[in-house]
Amino acid sequence: MEGGPPANPVAEEEAYEALRRCTKDSAVEHRATGRFLGKVVDAYDGDTCRVAFHPPGAFSAPGGPRVDYIQVRMLGYDAPEMKKTKGLAHRPYGEEVRNAFRALVLHKIVAVAVSEEERDPYGRALAHLYVAASPSGPERSVEIRGQRVAIPATADVPLGHPLTGQGLRELIHVNRWMIEHGRVKVYDGGGARPEWTAEELLHGIT
Repeated sequence: MEGGPPANPVAEEEAYEALRRCTKDSAVEHRATGRFLGKVVDAYDGDTCRVAFHPPGAFSAPGGPRVDYIQVRMLGYDAPEMKKTKGLAHRPYGEEVRNAFRALVLHKIVAVAVSEEERDPYGRALAHLYVAASPSGPERSVEIRGQRVAIPATADVPLGHPLTGQGLRELIHVNRWMIEHGRVKVYDGGGARPEWTAEELLHGIT
């Protein structure tokens, strides 16, 4: 695991707490590939977020484990934009899809799998995210165009949680969940992005 935790349980707990305490303003940008754990500290829209993580060498940094961040563009789908285009001053659908994404991942410890491919045109890492399911967490929901969408209960993941095999069956694949429940458009990242009409941006898609 890139930037993985030390074997010492005390040091691992310190590293885990460093991630839990970090905010969107307390880390610097860093390029990363491969698989690692991080914390989603910001989500601008339904397919873009900022993930704080421990980069290589973080555990030998003076003053405690170093925390950096990457800008993530979710692979596999495209969410409606938040910026004002097509003559629309308000983008309710984009806001509602973003709210669903935030409810699932914001401030959560997540497993990140960054594509080895080139970054997107804006320099963001192309990635899959996984968040731990919680069998006993509270039920939540958000509203997307007048319909309630249930948000799975999630839990924090210990820093050494496996990202393959048995571990993945305990995690929610966020990209897949957004495709199945988040009212987004499938997009493999190649070629032109899907077109969102003014009607869709106002009233959504089914």
